[in-house]
Amino acid sequence: MKKIVLFLMFVCASVSVFAKEDALLNTFRSPPPSARPEVWWHWMNGNVSREGIVADLDAMAAVGIGGVTIFDVDCEIPPGSLKFNTPEWFDTVKFAVMEAAKRRIAVCLANCSGYSTAGGPWITPSNSMKIVSYSITDVAGGGETLIDLAKPRSKHGFYADVAVVAWPVPAAEMESMEKAGVKMNVVKRNKNELECEFSFPEPYRASCWECRIFDSVRRWLMTCDAALSFQDDSGKWKKVSSELLYVRFDIQEDENIRSFSFPEISARRWRLVLKTDSSCSPIEHFKVDSFRLSRAARISNIANKANYVCMASPWRHYEASPEQIVRKKDIIDLTPAFDRASGQLKWKAPAGLWRVMRVGYTSNGMVSHPTSLNGAGLECDKLSKDGITTVFNAYVGKLCDILGPSYAGNVEFGLNNVLVDSWEAGSQNWTHAFEKEFAKRCGYDIVPYLPILAGMVVDGPEASERFLADFRGVIEKMLCENFAGTLNDLCHARGLKTSIESYGWLPASSTAYGGREDITMAEFWIRPGREINSHRVRNVVALARTRPDKGNRIIAAEAFTAFPDDDRWTLDPFAFKGTGDRMYALGINRIIYHRYAHQPWTKGHLYPGMTMGQWGSHYERTNTWWFDQKGWTMYQTRSQALLQAGTFAGEKNYGEIYWIHRRYADGTDGFFVAMDNREEKNVSVLFPVEGRRPELWDAETGEISLAADWYEQSGDIVVNLNLKPSGSVFVMFRPQVTPGAKVPPMMSERAVDEVSGEWTVSFKAPYSDAIKPIVMKKLHSLSEHEESDVKYFAGHATYNLKWRDPLSRKKGDRVVLDLGTVKNLASVTVNGCEYPVMWRVPFRVDVTDSWKENNEISIRVTTLWPNRLIGDELLPLDSKWHGNDLAEIPDWVKKGLKSPTGRHTFTTHYHWRKRDNNKLLPSGLIGPVRRIVFSSP
Repeated sequence: MKKIVLFLMFVCASVSVFAKEDALLNTFRSPPPSARPEVWWHWMNGNVSREGIVADLDAMAAVGIGGVTIFDVDCEIPPGSLKFNTPEWFDTVKFAVMEAAKRRIAVCLANCSGYSTAGGPWITPSNSMKIVSYSITDVAGGGETLIDLAKPRSKHGFYADVAVVAWPVPAAEMESMEKAGVKMNVVKRNKNELECEFSFPEPYRASCWECRIFDSVRRWLMTCDAALSFQDDSGKWKKVSSELLYVRFDIQEDENIRSFSFPEISARRWRLVLKTDSSCSPIEHFKVDSFRLSRAARISNIANKANYVCMASPWRHYEASPEQIVRKKDIIDLTPAFDRASGQLKWKAPAGLWRVMRVGYTSNGMVSHPTSLNGAGLECDKLSKDGITTVFNAYVGKLCDILGPSYAGNVEFGLNNVLVDSWEAGSQNWTHAFEKEFAKRCGYDIVPYLPILAGMVVDGPEASERFLADFRGVIEKMLCENFAGTLNDLCHARGLKTSIESYGWLPASSTAYGGREDITMAEFWIRPGREINSHRVRNVVALARTRPDKGNRIIAAEAFTAFPDDDRWTLDPFAFKGTGDRMYALGINRIIYHRYAHQPWTKGHLYPGMTMGQWGSHYERTNTWWFDQKGWTMYQTRSQALLQAGTFAGEKNYGEIYWIHRRYADGTDGFFVAMDNREEKNVSVLFPVEGRRPELWDAETGEISLAADWYEQSGDIVVNLNLKPSGSVFVMFRPQVTPGAKVPPMMSERAVDEVSGEWTVSFKAPYSDAIKPIVMKKLHSLSEHEESDVKYFAGHATYNLKWRDPLSRKKGDRVVLDLGTVKNLASVTVNGCEYPVMWRVPFRVDVTDSWKENNEISIRVTTLWPNRLIGDELLPLDSKWHGNDLAEIPDWVKKGLKSPTGRHTFTTHYHWRKRDNNKLLPSGLIGPVRRIVFSSP
């Protein structure tokens, strides 16, 4: 007989009502509102209704959601009637905040429209993020002349000059490919590969290659492998340089010259091969110009080193000889001789060839995204206080004035927090009066070093790199002080807290950028069947622990963000648990779901309804299991209450097992232990504690018991745990054992019988009341049924059976109902006694108190949306689509009517297409259902 330890409610019911002075137990049993999970509440492109707001907030309150962050985003959703930044918008947000406060829900506000990063219609080009822009003109000396200097490229009609400098062209740059008689041949090898061959009549010396390469089609991330080779005297091709080029990140395009150095080589034939990843644009979408092979000394990867872009490219070593470098003493500041209005330089150039650089700055062109039309605008200047001050006063500050002190500021419920999402704003390397700020912070004039920003090596690699380090350092400090620091000051002046995701490809380290915020934010995605990627969480938590409070603060996470193929309404609470527990063990103590798309429609047939386009987990009231997840959110709330309390004391990872250690004010050492296992396992876990008795605090049930199997070992304590799939438990070592906590009795299986017969199955779907009941003689997946209404069903299926138990019970026996395979959640009612919803494997419930010889059993199973969405693909379309994006909100939706083609579902992103030949998911009560009797030995 199999022996197990039953953690049953009857065992722990004797734990008395806890004493008021036991603060830790109080925290676990009655967690504070701050311990509840939260959501990012995305208002989709003006499709907002007050009825929907009330329904959303009611739904959140019903399942224990403690906070929302309001976003205005579009994500390819057709526009609705509510326009951002209008009186109606502010009045609607005020309504939402007041309604949230009524329900004891805290409100955070994204600082602008979109989710990245800080900007909007209030930002003029002169107050936007700025980037250095320059032009180069070669001038032959020997006389005074009026020289037209080309205006550097500009964006949004904004450009401002900084300086004009000139220097003698180094001797090594007198040679050129054109003078050497280059011939070029371009061959497209295949869809993703391009070959450019350069041949010379005589061996051509080179130690550097340069080009400008960018993608002509806007995509999120573009990479290109660039390999330069030469043909040696034996005819063999040898590679001299291989670079991974980030061509575009998000919507920032890198139009800068790329320069890469290598040891000098002389050859007649050279070859550059460009290869894109198969997931990127075809090679013909790439533009390549300004390719140059030379003996010039160029700073390798200057675009990154000078913060024109912030992309993860390697920093190569390079060398420069005296004939290749520019000497600082030879650089002439010609700014006084330059007429900015005409763009002309009046200068008597000395003999020789001179290179003149006109330097200024323009907008980097980045706009906050993905905004609604009214919210669109340039990203604000991140190096100037004026930038974020303008954004804050125009939006958050204005809303605070409208809400007043009762609903904004130092309030527990209402608007009390402002968010900056992860950095997706591109880079910035200049602002107005930057040259003065540089001189103040570094103690020297920047003007003689400006040629370095064009990739020139001034006084050698070491001197050039020292300047670039200073340059980046000033940018980093100004960004952190003038953007993050100023936002913090503005919020605190209003009584608001700040939440910042302090990472991304930005011109500052996460260490410097983070730390000023009140609530540290990380991010993790859910990728079912893939290894959990936790690097951002690890980095953010590690940085938090270096701060004065040692990370003993709220460390929140944008949680369960998903790519379109990773959810599509296929996820449920149990699918979240393993990943969520892993993040708890790494230091996260507040889950904020990405995402809850506001559902503007309250008509019952518009399901699953609004999406955030293709992005995120579908965590909103229109999901079939929304109101069945109270046990899941309570698990998170209890867990987060204990993880937010106390102080961090350590963490461990034993392969599959991981724990985090918290030390509490009453002297308790608590360990959250989790295991992302797929099957039930018995594990031994060692804890650095001695002289105390381990208690097991179960955040799923709220039960507390004494560990049954443990021993001391060399100053440590080893506890043998039985962990369910994706199991977790708090192992607590208290100065005194919690009153009433007992060791659960050891019990073993005495009898197992299948609960079978003719199951009557009734259906309650969000979209229909007309699905007829069926009878099942043998349980199987609903998706295998011949009736289409059953085969494609989504919603709640209730299985009813009268069953006579053939076994006579003995005194002390415990009766457990095991449901076997359930897709996806279930609740059991036995003889009129209803038990809590089960949301995780194994689906077992102790029914001892209601079990009789003759039993009426009712099992309510919650199924998922995909099968109904797949079934609807057999019916004609009822909406217009642009690819997978909804082209417009159909009139029948606006009028509150049903689908004209008979479809049962409506959604705003096309996740399940007929052409994809999607397979139906297992659905319903699959079983076998068994009655298991446990007896004491």
